[in-house]
Amino acid sequence: MLPYIAAGFGLGLLLYPWLSPAQGILSLSQEMARQFVLLGITLFIAANVKGALALKRIPIWLPACIAALAALLVRSTVLAGLPFVPGDEDEYLFQARIFARGHVTAPAPPHAERFWAPGILIHGARWFGHHQPGHSLLLAAGVVLGIPGIIPAVSTGLTVLLLSMTARRLAGPDAGALTALLAMTSPMLLLTGATLVSETTSLLAVAAIFWLAVAEPFGRRSLLLAGLMVGWLLNVRLMTGISAGLATMVLLGARFRFLLPGIGVGIAGMMAHN
Repeated sequence: MLPYIAAGFGLGLLLYPWLSPAQGILSLSQEMARQFVLLGITLFIAANVKGALALKRIPIWLPACIAALAALLVRSTVLAGLPFVPGDEDEYLFQARIFARGHVTAPAPPHAERFWAPGILIHGARWFGHHQPGHSLLLAAGVVLGIPGIIPAVSTGLTVLLLSMTARRLAGPDAGALTALLAMTSPMLLLTGATLVSETTSLLAVAAIFWLAVAEPFGRRSLLLAGLMVGWLLNVRLMTGISAGLATMVLLGARFRFLLPGIGVGIAGMMAHN
């Protein structure tokens, strides 16, 4: 592991002039060093996984709970409960509040031009968010509970659980334990889980799709559920849904036809919302 740590600092300094001359040399070399430190730790753990990791004896749900709690902690401390991506998060929360009241749109306010906000549209007498509705529908449950931030945190925990279960089924308990460790300590995953952006929901959907379709614990029924998840993903992030759907179809070969009913439901929901 130590050679990777040293190589990180050295390579950061060596490549700095060619990569980003506008940035400070210290910050760039530190960032590259961190990446190599993570690589070194990952390779060290992977090489010694059977001897060094007793994680496979830990309950499979525990890393997921740790990830969810860590995301909540990041939201309340690092972000202080404030939006990290203000425009998108405000729009998702606005639409979630509308859904929580049992409506698809809200009445347009008087003097609508005074209420302009990024991503929030006023069309005639209707007031609504312009993004796909799937993520806001999920956030609406948090709005009803009075804690919208609980939804992305729980989604993060479930994502860690599904990724670990898929790796465990495909490559054994050691792979599942390593996957859980890497996922629950991923800074990007935890930071995203501390926000209200739709990436948390789309990542959960993708993890569920590959658990249901690739790990295939339930046969044909799991493929029907995977199709429903693809359909839901189309209503969260359209291009992500298309990419995940096509990738799953390629992996399944002729069995992709079992996905089609669920995908059809998602497309119908998308057209009805539009």
